[in-house]
Amino acid sequence: PVAQNEGRGGAGRQTLCIASERPLALPASEDEMHQGDAAAAFVLGDGPGAAEVLTTHSVTFDFVDRHREQDRDHSYNWESRWVREEAFGRIVPDAISDALQKAGIAASDINHFIMPSPLKGAQALVCRKTGIPAEAATDTFAATIGEAGSAHAPLMLSHVLDIAKAGEIILAAGFGSGCDVLILRRTEGGHRPRLTVSDWLARREVTDNYMKFLVFNDRISIEKGMRAEFDQKQPMAALWRNRKAVLGLIGGRCTRTGAVQFPKSDISVNPNAHAVGSQEDYKLAERQAKIVTYTADRLTYTLDPPGCYGMIEFDGGGRMYAEFCDADAEALEVGQPMRMMFRIKSFDEMRGFRRYFWKAAPAG
Repeated sequence: PVAQNEGRGGAGRQTLCIASERPLALPASEDEMHQGDAAAAFVLGDGPGAAEVLTTHSVTFDFVDRHREQDRDHSYNWESRWVREEAFGRIVPDAISDALQKAGIAASDINHFIMPSPLKGAQALVCRKTGIPAEAATDTFAATIGEAGSAHAPLMLSHVLDIAKAGEIILAAGFGSGCDVLILRRTEGGHRPRLTVSDWLARREVTDNYMKFLVFNDRISIEKGMRAEFDQKQPMAALWRNRKAVLGLIGGRCTRTGAVQFPKSDISVNPNAHAVGSQEDYKLAERQAKIVTYTADRLTYTLDPPGCYGMIEFDGGGRMYAEFCDADAEALEVGQPMRMMFRIKSFDEMRGFRRYFWKAAPAG
């Protein structure tokens, strides 16, 4: 979504705001039960967008409800009852009331109230304290995603922008050593993301395999076998030279014949016209594709076997041999619509480097 700011940063300028969180929790801890991974991104700028910012307000307090030393992987939490009474019973309501007064908006006029909290009943408590209608409180996704730290409020805001109607007022509040409050009005504009929060949730795969959960979150080490014993060093010079193809999935289109190919090369792949130097950049990341051939490989090492891959053909031309992700091996079929996803390709454990590339995922 694209949201307006208050003209900050200069006319015509845009700011990309990204929040991402993958919290680490000790096995069998309370945090492990209610924490989750998430990310959200917005573009802030002048001109029409998905919403306009009416006001912002922030307060800061040395309120230590959670802390973690730099050399430790896990945080320590203080008593939840004290946090509920002091933070969500006093600090957050006062900040919200000040923000509403600053914007000249009555609490009863709030249509969507966003406030992430792992504490049950925190939203209802703040609504009672401030006068915000209880029905304005939005889903915190506690049962489907979990508490996602710094990414949780932006995640909820992304969802609300997708369901809110033009003209509705949105209030988002986030607590952490104080409180930040953002009040927006939904507009008629804005770019709808390819996959909304609801779309991502519909694609999720539920598992009750706790060992698999621990492995996927790097909480335990497992025996991977000899097939996994190979060097995955990334030549940085090659990554730099091919950065458009690797990071942007940019192929080539022949300006003479219109033939599309990936990767781009000096000589066109058109069998009837091997034109030289005729290629122009051609973006493939946003284009849908369909499966031409596929296989489910149980011999090559993969963390979640079988490894699925095959040939795909893009709408408008161009073919590519790609790995598949988010795919059920039994459900794959020739002609199946696919979309491209930017994912981790491999991890170089020796040097601590993650390689990224594009994979094909079912479009449905």
